[in-house]
Amino acid sequence: MQNQVYSRYIYQMLMEYGRVCIPSVGTFILVYTEAKIDRSTASISPPSSAINFSTTMDDDFIISGLLIESGMSKEHAHLVENLAVQDYKLAKEKNIPFELSGLGNLVNQVFLEKEAGTFNRFYGLNEVPAIPVVAKAGQVKHDETYLYHLNKIQQPKEKSFFHYFFWPALISAITMVVILLWLFNDRNHASEQTANTSGPEESIHEPLMPSDSTEMDTNAISQTNDTVLFPENALIDLEEDNIINEAEPVKNTGQPEKIGPSCVIIVGAFKNAANANRMIKRITSKGYVVYSGTHNGFKRVGITYDCSTIDPAVFRIKVREQFNSQAWHLHDTI
Repeated sequence: MQNQVYSRYIYQMLMEYGRVCIPSVGTFILVYTEAKIDRSTASISPPSSAINFSTTMDDDFIISGLLIESGMSKEHAHLVENLAVQDYKLAKEKNIPFELSGLGNLVNQVFLEKEAGTFNRFYGLNEVPAIPVVAKAGQVKHDETYLYHLNKIQQPKEKSFFHYFFWPALISAITMVVILLWLFNDRNHASEQTANTSGPEESIHEPLMPSDSTEMDTNAISQTNDTVLFPENALIDLEEDNIINEAEPVKNTGQPEKIGPSCVIIVGAFKNAANANRMIKRITSKGYVVYSGTHNGFKRVGITYDCSTIDPAVFRIKVREQFNSQAWHLHDTI
């Protein structure tokens, strides 16, 4: 039996969206009529809406999609759509009208409402009388001078000396000051870079910044950004590097071969071997015993000294003043 399930859904979607398309059947459309004034009867007719049917398919208003958008599950929505399509095919095969329960019949591609006003969204509104009010001629008064400004030619406003000269001069002065400041700062920056790279001896005295850089060495000897200082509390991986056991102090010929309990203070860690050798030469030139070892791909360079006769804290201050402000002791040598 037809029309027991999907008719009310078609009606609901029509009232909400204004049109509903049923695949293989066609599109039901609500046609709106605006309110009108009938001067002959001095009345205003209310707006209204009526149903229209077209065999053109409107894919944007497929009934299953509208039902899903309204909150119905996909399975239920497609079931409602399939029931309508099957009933239409059955009615067409039997050559009988396709009936929408309580709404009307589809006959020869024309939809006939069961009752007038079924699809009127403004049902219940009635005509109301409207008596037009005639304006008295004496009540309308026009300003006699309303065309004065239309006929008047507007003269362009003259710009002052302030606009033509002061503002351009001020903007030019500000621009020149900004350019001069930029040039001055750029030259100072260039001078600082020249001073920082003037010689290998001077670059070693610069503060050595901590870094974990693992960049590959190049043929050119790096004089900046090569020294790496590890934190004082950094642990030493004895199984991987065996720094204390494998590293042999490079002794200065002017120092005795045997000293008391030895401590090590690290001056720097280098990726570039040339920079490490330069630091070793500086240390030996000062008369200290050189310590060197490798750790995490870096060559550590430091000083070995007798910490039983030399105060480590005092000696560290001295080394920092001479070589590097961030020099530190190996944790397991003191």
